[in-house]
Amino acid sequence: MYSRQAFLEVGGFNEDFISHLEDIDLGFRLRLIGQRCLYVPTAVVEHVVSVGYGVESDRTVYQVQRNVIWMYVSDMPGGLFWRYLPAHVMANLVFLAYYSLRHRARAVWLAKLDALRGLPAFMRRRRALQQARIVSPSDIHHQLDHGWFSPYTLGIHRRRLEHTPQPASIDASER
Repeated sequence: MYSRQAFLEVGGFNEDFISHLEDIDLGFRLRLIGQRCLYVPTAVVEHVVSVGYGVESDRTVYQVQRNVIWMYVSDMPGGLFWRYLPAHVMANLVFLAYYSLRHRARAVWLAKLDALRGLPAFMRRRRALQQARIVSPSDIHHQLDHGWFSPYTLGIHRRRLEHTPQPASIDASER
């Protein structure tokens, strides 16, 4: 949860994203201006409206693969942009191969092409975001997951959690 004031200060959800990763982008932008954001890996949010997209539908693959580039370009501060760029490029190449082999070639390649087409707008966004940033790149660096592919495999972690038995809830009558 974020305060309305902070939400508005960073421009709310990025409507260019349409869907997928807009919440992570919002959290990143809030963190850049000094707002406190926590990652809770066991938290579960069910998006009833997105049920129609499917886990690896063409639409989902397209949205995620385009937005991951836009988010990286606009949000990653200063020297961290260049430090993590090789891993980001490598992850994008891996996803191109992965989704191509899973019969999602058109969606993933179109996503990457459209991401490149949108880069000028996101570079302008980047300049404004980074000028407003009050948190140092080293603070951001300490909060990042430092595995090469770990930011890109959070969905796998989430699906594992979904299949992990959860403790039974206590009924109010049992308290």
